[in-house]
Amino acid sequence: MALPVQLVDEPRTAFDQAVQRNFATIGDRQVHYRHEGAGPAVVLLHQSPTSSREHESLLRRLAGEGFAVFAPDMAGYGLSDPHPLGAHVTIEALADDVAAFLDATGIATAGIYGFHTGGCIANEFARRHAARATVTIVGGFVCQTDEERAETLANYLPPFVPLADGTHLPWLWSRVKDQKIFYPWYQQDDAARLSLTVGTPAQLHATAMAFLDAGDSYRSAYGAAFRYRGVDSLPHIPGAHYIVSYEADPLYRHLDRLPSLASNIRIERCATPELATVKLIEILARHRAGIAPPPPAPQARRSAWIGDYAGAMRLRRNDDAAGDPIVLLHGAGESGRALTALAQPWIGRRRVLVPDLPGHGDSEELHADGIAATARVLRDALDAARVQRCDLIGRGFGAAVALELARLDPPLVHRLALLDLPPSDAALRDAMRAQDAPPLDPDFHGGHLSRAWHVARDRGLFFPWFDRRAETRIATAIDTQTIHDRAVDMLKAGAAGRAAMLATLDYDFERAAAAVTAPILRRLPGNDWG
Repeated sequence: MALPVQLVDEPRTAFDQAVQRNFATIGDRQVHYRHEGAGPAVVLLHQSPTSSREHESLLRRLAGEGFAVFAPDMAGYGLSDPHPLGAHVTIEALADDVAAFLDATGIATAGIYGFHTGGCIANEFARRHAARATVTIVGGFVCQTDEERAETLANYLPPFVPLADGTHLPWLWSRVKDQKIFYPWYQQDDAARLSLTVGTPAQLHATAMAFLDAGDSYRSAYGAAFRYRGVDSLPHIPGAHYIVSYEADPLYRHLDRLPSLASNIRIERCATPELATVKLIEILARHRAGIAPPPPAPQARRSAWIGDYAGAMRLRRNDDAAGDPIVLLHGAGESGRALTALAQPWIGRRRVLVPDLPGHGDSEELHADGIAATARVLRDALDAARVQRCDLIGRGFGAAVALELARLDPPLVHRLALLDLPPSDAALRDAMRAQDAPPLDPDFHGGHLSRAWHVARDRGLFFPWFDRRAETRIATAIDTQTIHDRAVDMLKAGAAGRAAMLATLDYDFERAAAAVTAPILRRLPGNDWG
């Protein structure tokens, strides 16, 4: 919401440590969520502009306390589809989304906790869907005056769209930092200074990536939270309802603005975030819900991509056609969305699966790097997706993984197409090892964001991109949205993308191809593939 967001370290986890992830279907939309544990149901609602990732440590902790914990991404955030109301979405509509999420996951009742924007949604859920909540807990209650609300709506949420010169990225980095220094972030003077730790570059980077996932949709639930008058709903909440805040939270002082409350509504003032978490666990333990059922599989949608997870690997799939699927594997530092145009001709003709390979896009990272390890995880993911035989199209790193999978499990791979293989020139390969995948480690000044943008842009102008001579120019392919998407993919992959590039350059494609029995194309397949 309109506040300095909580920053938490968000390192990628190994597959065997990853929180479970899934998608629920609400009407024509998909809602991504994280879940863990078994027992009474608890639903965690995140703040703007982040996603359910911010609740991963709390999710694990509550699962360890014997709860089945579900943390959805709000509409338009993380991996959830935007709400049809777009920028006009309301907290009331988002509260109804939570009820629809419970329906989609088969949860009858749950304890509901929300932080900041999520707290607004929990507050309204308590009014509109009281029978579905054993308890509702608001982490930080916003209570603005009309003047404060008008000023916030006028200044806090400027549009966030990619710009051709890439300057939207340094602006974003300054915005993320300033939310930890000033409240409101745009009032940069002593009167607005906060007594908060700014955070590490990794923490700031995690919040910046949440902004980038949401794009301009970041303003939707944010704006809804600013417009929402939660105090007006308090007299109409019949169930057990708690407002919990800790002293460093900028909303802590708003507790003194609250009117007299009914006996079913309690305020819990805590000295520290840890004590607030302890209080949260105590409250949930006193108001346990029914046992949650196992999460259902995502429902199919005609003529649309379906989000899915196989283990900790994110999949995009289309099931409009039957039979053995075509599986498309992206290159180093990319994600599955980079292959959307390549996949499109097969929609309706073949089943299509496009994974984010480990450490890339929205898949978790592996303990062990390397092409063979990636192929083993891909085999397990395809098995989880009930794929018994497929055709593989791989680009760069994906081509190496495709070959390795064909060697690992010959019956699984019917045919292969290998695209964008590394150059055969040894000197060029050496130059690419040294320069093609520069480090993108977060730094406190945000230079890594601009670095990713300019690398992505130059890839559409030169080959190799780091050799910017007239002789190396290629056909211009630098539309702003494509550059932005490429840069975001590179930033998400980080060190995993660099490792994948180096592994691809070192991979012996000819030797691997000689050991594969499946037919191999080194070009785009034609109509004989469906």
